[in-house]
Amino acid sequence: LEDLRKQHPDFIMRHPEYIFTLTPGYKGTVKMRLHDRTDIQPVKISISEQGLRDNYVGPKEPDELRIALVGDSFTFGWGVDDDQTLDNYLEALLEEQFPDRVITVINGGVGNYGPWQSLGLFKERILPLKPDIVLLDIYLGSVNGIQLLNRMRQEGWQTPVIMMTAHSDVSLAVRALAPAA
Repeated sequence: LEDLRKQHPDFIMRHPEYIFTLTPGYKGTVKMRLHDRTDIQPVKISISEQGLRDNYVGPKEPDELRIALVGDSFTFGWGVDDDQTLDNYLEALLEEQFPDRVITVINGGVGNYGPWQSLGLFKERILPLKPDIVLLDIYLGSVNGIQLLNRMRQEGWQTPVIMMTAHSDVSLAVRALAPAA
């Protein structure tokens, strides 16, 4: 945690259960090293008052479709400005396809989170926003999202979940499709 906080002291803060979390209300430019590069880039980061890399998500409208993305640095948008994150692209695409529908895509990604941290974030910050669908990153740190999905189901969460990944691992994809996943 200390190395992470030294690199990003403003938008990362301690959390009593999850070790660290995003700092609610943070807005600024952070210097980040991209996964596959050696140079450091300035990146515009905005964290909502709800502690998500997103705009404030208000009360759900009656016909609104809410999609929550849950994952690690890929979901968070590590190394890209706010307007270039997956949730922004997905929301724009869906709004273009369904112009008469209110659609909100929530970014629940946090870099370096594992399944137990993502489950805590899901319960604490995302579930109260009443998502209709969850897109769950199959990779969460050194383990996988299948473990998180199993925990969600064991705890009784019935929100539909779609597994996604930026990695290519055929055996893990097959396991994610299994009924017991």
